[in-house]
Amino acid sequence: MTKNKSTKWLPNLTLLSAFLGLLTFITLLLPAIAVKGGNTIFKGYQIAFGDKESGALAEITRFNFSFLSLLPYILGLIAIAFAVIGARGKIKFLVLLSGLLFVAQGVLFLLAVKTCSPSVIVGLLKFELAWGMIVGAVVAFLASLLSLISLLTKK
Repeated sequence: MTKNKSTKWLPNLTLLSAFLGLLTFITLLLPAIAVKGGNTIFKGYQIAFGDKESGALAEITRFNFSFLSLLPYILGLIAIAFAVIGARGKIKFLVLLSGLLFVAQGVLFLLAVKTCSPSVIVGLLKFELAWGMIVGAVVAFLASLLSLISLLTKK
C-alpha cells in the first residue's frame, strides 16, 4: 500500500517537466543574442522568424528566417506532447523521448549564436549569447532531468 502511494506522484513529475517545457517558450520574448561590447540585443523571435527594420530610404533586413533557430521550439512542442501522453498513458518510451528532446532543445538554445542567420550587414558584428537563451537552456535541462527521474523511478 505504501509503495503505491509513494509512486503516485511520479506522473505529476512528468507533467511538471511538460510545464517547464512550456516555460521555455518565454525565451521567444527574452534577449537571445547580443552584440559584443554593445547595448544592442535581439530577442528570440527576431532571430528565429527574421527581423526587418524600416529606415528612411529602405527596409533593412537584420535577420533572415532561420529554421535552426526555430528548431528548439519545435522540439519543445514535441517533447511536451510526448511527456503529457507518456504520463497519462504510462508509456515509458515517450517519457524517455521527451527527456532527450528537452536536452536537444537546451543544446540548441546554447548554440543560438551559431544557428541564427544574420543579414550581410549585421553579420559583420560579433555576437554573444544573451541571458534569455541561458535561462531557456537551464529550464530545458531541468525539464529533461525531471522527465528522466520520473522514468527511472517508475516501476
